[in-house]
Amino acid sequence: MLRFPLSRRARCPSSGALSYLWQDVCGVVRFPAVTNSTSAAKTSDNLFWRPFCAAPADAQTRLDHDKRNGVYTLTFLGQGEHRINPAFVAEVERQLDTVLENESPIALVTANEGRFWCNGLDIDWVKEDPKIRLEPGVLSLLRLVKRFLELPIPTVASINGHAAGGGFVLALANDYRYMRRSKSVLYLSGVDIGLPHPPGANALLRSKMRPEVYRDAVLYGMKFNGDMAASAGLVQCDPLGEIPWDADVLKHAEKFASFLARRKFDREVYGAMKRDMYSEALELLENGGIGQLGSMGLFGKILKGAE
Repeated sequence: MLRFPLSRRARCPSSGALSYLWQDVCGVVRFPAVTNSTSAAKTSDNLFWRPFCAAPADAQTRLDHDKRNGVYTLTFLGQGEHRINPAFVAEVERQLDTVLENESPIALVTANEGRFWCNGLDIDWVKEDPKIRLEPGVLSLLRLVKRFLELPIPTVASINGHAAGGGFVLALANDYRYMRRSKSVLYLSGVDIGLPHPPGANALLRSKMRPEVYRDAVLYGMKFNGDMAASAGLVQCDPLGEIPWDADVLKHAEKFASFLARRKFDREVYGAMKRDMYSEALELLENGGIGQLGSMGLFGKILKGAE
């Protein structure tokens, strides 16, 4: 592993002693492991993962790796709504590329800071130039959904807040979902704000929801809290059938992801099974376009007004 010392020192969390941080070429900072309560190991062989300011100041995401458990955690950073636009998608896809470079048995958890896991398409970004940005913006969202849906490793969404619109669709593209019990909803906002779902998103929703849940989510705009989402089969419960409390969501998600990583699934087989399961959705996410988004509803009115 290539390493270079950082220009500053930090207090090692295990011992409290000041020690130099070492950063590998991927930007992950490591602390020397501690052999006892007062001294750090003098060799460079005994290192453990400690994310420490690994993301650049302007980054929208951070990727952490628990090497012992085989779990990568991709976190949407900041207190904003984590809206999806081409720049956000490009950054997330780079993080996914990094994850897949690891050929060991692994699993991926996608988590968030702030009140929103993801609030869907960046509508304000599209409105700045709707004629130019609508189609690329929607297609970038669909591309990210497709990328998650066909990842050849187990994926778990840790929803510590709201997932709405395209954010709800992105959460469903994960294999499993955990969400907090309170102050968190899953919500398809299209029927309320006038945004028909693209064909690929609709196909994914049909493949992930029971018919009556699909109806209520799309046509009624049902807002699913933790208990409702569990009853609808949209999120996981713990082994006792309980929804995690607020502070426990990420812990539950990472624990389950660790279990999945230890199963050591054949990546080629796992990916092929997912592609077969979701073949219709994957095809329409790739080739179905944006549907009627530009001809009716919110964006239809905006585009007509811009003529």
